[in-house]
Parts: sequence; structure tokens; C-alpha cells
Amino acid sequence: MCVECGGALPAALGLTPVSREDSVTFMPDIQHYWTEYNPYMAEGTLEWTWAVGENQHYWGYSVRPFQFNMDVEVERQWTTSDNGNQFFEHFIVTVRHVIENANGGLLRFSAFAAIGS
Repeated sequence: MCVECGGALPAALGLTPVSREDSVTFMPDIQHYWTEYNPYMAEGTLEWTWAVGENQHYWGYSVRPFQFNMDVEVERQWTTSDNGNQFFEHFIVTVRHVIENANGGLLRFSAFAAIGS
């Protein structure tokens, strides 16, 4: 519902509101994928590439610390594909530490696909 337009936006777009009782909701199946191993990364910034995904479903990705006392930031993430319909996910990742004398740690790369609707 559009609060600013007093709820008139759906009508202006030609949309008919459907009550909850009249609708059927299908929940997609969520599939979780992760890298075969948890790679080590020292403090700094690197590009990581992961061959995962396809173009038929929604995909979401995350890169998280697998160990304590690390900060992991994904500065940039993008997808490329080749002529063989192989998809590659690219991540520019920066690792920082919250404790002194620590240098590096393991990363957990995860992917989620929403199959169906």
C-alpha cells in the first residue's frame, strides 16, 4: 500500500488488490551451497572467484568470517558468464582484525538459490 498516495497507487497502475483469504501462497525451496573448503585470507583485500549459479533462479551470496575476531567486508560483488553457460561469482573482500597480533583467518562463502515460487 502506498502511504504517500493514500493507497491510490495500485488502482492507478491497474492492479486489483487481493485479500489474503483469496490468495494462494507458494513458498520457494531454498537450497544452500557453500565452498568445498573454507579458504584462509590474511589481513588485506583480494578478489575471489567462485564458479556457482545459473540464470533460471534467484541467487544470493554471502562471505562471512568462519572464525572469531575477524571483520570481513565484501566491497564489490558481480557475476559473469561464458559461452558454455557457466556462471562465476566475483567478490572483492577485505579482511580486518579486531584483536592485535592476529593475521588472517578462514572465510565461509555461501550461496542460496530460491527454486520455484
